[in-house]
Amino acid sequence: KIKATQGFNSYILVLQGGKLNVSGTAAKPVVMTAEDEAYGSGYWGGIVINGRAKISGPTGVTATGTCEMNTDYPYGGNIDNDNSGSITYLVIKYAGARSSAEVEHNGLTLDAVGSGTTIENLFILESADDGIEFFGGSVNVKNLLVVNSDDDMFDNTQGYTGTLENCYGIWENGYTSSEADPRGVESDG
Repeated sequence: KIKATQGFNSYILVLQGGKLNVSGTAAKPVVMTAEDEAYGSGYWGGIVINGRAKISGPTGVTATGTCEMNTDYPYGGNIDNDNSGSITYLVIKYAGARSSAEVEHNGLTLDAVGSGTTIENLFILESADDGIEFFGGSVNVKNLLVVNSDDDMFDNTQGYTGTLENCYGIWENGYTSSEADPRGVESDG
């Protein structure tokens, strides 16, 4: 179990060329959570991975974009099979801290992450923004459960071309979002 301190600046950012390797098991998943779990969603930032796969923009394929959390760090390129590591059996709890209504973390943000990356068996609980968001890229995600995300459960933009297999999102009975338009899936070009 990895416990994060509170705040927008408490997050994990994997830069282009870097790798995050999380090797949990079904019996013992790796858990990344809030230092104070009683606080709930939005306590800490979340995980951001910047890869080198293709992204699209208003005029077609764009070479790069910049990370919303810190514009000093680019993502994107032309390596669709880019490898940013392996995530298996990971639980992300209470992420999604925001600095403003327009700049906020998700549980997991995948910026141009390539298909050479493995993401399987992931549970995202109570993210204050999206459970998972794809900014372009071609990574395939298998076995994903998002519960009580405050905004969208699954969000993709900038030409995401990967596949999602066995991905489920739910809002539990009695859960109420603070967002004006939360969705199961938001998909933009």
